[in-house]
Amino acid sequence: MIIKLTKKIYHEDHEYEELNLNLEGLNCFDLLQVEDLGRTLDKDRFQLWGTRHIMLLAARAAGVQFTVLYELSAKDFMTVQLAVVNFFSDIISSASQEINSDVPF
Repeated sequence: MIIKLTKKIYHEDHEYEELNLNLEGLNCFDLLQVEDLGRTLDKDRFQLWGTRHIMLLAARAAGVQFTVLYELSAKDFMTVQLAVVNFFSDIISSASQEINSDVPF
């Protein structure tokens, strides 16, 4: 999925006008590495599906260093964040329903 940026960003001599989020291309190893990186960067406050986690997933899906996303405008970042959340929304909501269910474990 290609996200056109409302404001170009520059990072390490590279100009970005869009981000190509290949969320479908992520695999289990990517998810585990993103979680490990998030916990390393923010050991005490890291939350699965928190802003940092979503940002790291987006960077991995776009094939860019996560620091590239620091340059995004707030509006562009929210667009990217919503794209990631919407992509995984059916899985996230199913998992939260299972956690809140009356399963005896």
